Amino acid sequence: MDYHGEPITVPTEGEILRIKGVLILKRNATRDYLDFVALADHMGDEGIAAALESFDRLYRQDNGESPLQQLQVQLANPLPYDLEETALAEYKNLDRRWHDWPTVTDREPPMTDISKDSAIPGLDREDAYQQVAAIPPPAEQAAIVRFLDWANGRLERAIRAKRKVIALLNEQKQAFIRREVLPYPPGVWIKQDATRIGYEVSFTRHFYKPQPLRTLDQISADILAIEKETEGPLDGLLKVGKG
Repeated sequence: MDYHGEPITVPTEGEILRIKGVLILKRNATRDYLDFVALADHMGDEGIAAALESFDRLYRQDNGESPLQQLQVQLANPLPYDLEETALAEYKNLDRRWHDWPTVTDREPPMTDISKDSAIPGLDREDAYQQVAAIPPPAEQAAIVRFLDWANGRLERAIRAKRKVIALLNEQKQAFIRREVLPYPPGVWIKQDATRIGYEVSFTRHFYKPQPLRTLDQISADILAIEKETEGPLDGLLKVGKG
């Protein structure tokens, strides 16, 4: 199309949808989710399927994983980095139905009909459904549950014991500070949120009390006093030298 006499190329709806999908993977911003869902709602299921059919081929990953599958995961549980600081109602010319974030997330496009990938790279979802899984008998399942409960109990007891040790160490630290630090510098207090493990205390900075410098008059008086004390001995030395 022409714009002010200059030809410009406008991407198709499918291309825009794919671009927004890539931005969700790369940037993960609220605007990317909103644009993707709103455009997908406009295009319909068939338009979405046609647009994303080539997504894996166009955006191949070095690790061999499916970008379309990752897009499905992020659309199923959208967590944009800037959601808390974004006000959808402030977006210019945005339809009122998209002003509410839950509405955006509720309109998740039907992606399961587009990709047949499973959670395991390279494994087709339909093939995964045909796999036979071995299920242990009820008695063995019950034994597994009892073992997991026992192991989980041991873990929880160990965690509680560690927390008690940490609490005792914190109590010991506070007692040491109250006994060895607080009584000496006046007006000192403990800033709990600034406490760091391994902090180096500068004794010169915190405990050294500089002595006030003497005035020029005091220094001049000392110099004159020293000169008076040395007048007699110097005169005697000079007289001996002349004799």
